[in-house]
Amino acid sequence: MTAVPRPPAGLGRRGRALWRDVMAAYHLDPAEAVVLEHAAGTLDLVAGLQAELAGLEDLVVTGSRGQPLPHPVIAELRRQRLALAQLLRALRLPDEAAEATSASVGGRHLAAARWQR
Repeated sequence: MTAVPRPPAGLGRRGRALWRDVMAAYHLDPAEAVVLEHAAGTLDLVAGLQAELAGLEDLVVTGSRGQPLPHPVIAELRRQRLALAQLLRALRLPDEAAEATSASVGGRHLAAARWQR
């Protein structure tokens, strides 16, 4: 069993946990490790934005013309979640749950086709 590389400096609790979990389960090449580092940092940012959002008293701010607008942290949280999803997809890690589901769906389709003959 190989040792899990230490998480990069500067990652928070959530980012370090993601780093350790992925590195323990998969062997990543250096480019993939950089993507994982960015994903881990983004996860920390998402956690911070979620904490900030939870601490807000009002989710609505007043715009430049006096109109009510969603608090800017809401949009930033959404953007960072999308960025995190893209980074995780870029790693192209196997998804065992999806593979099991697609296999069972495929099996059902084959069985249905067999019984229709």
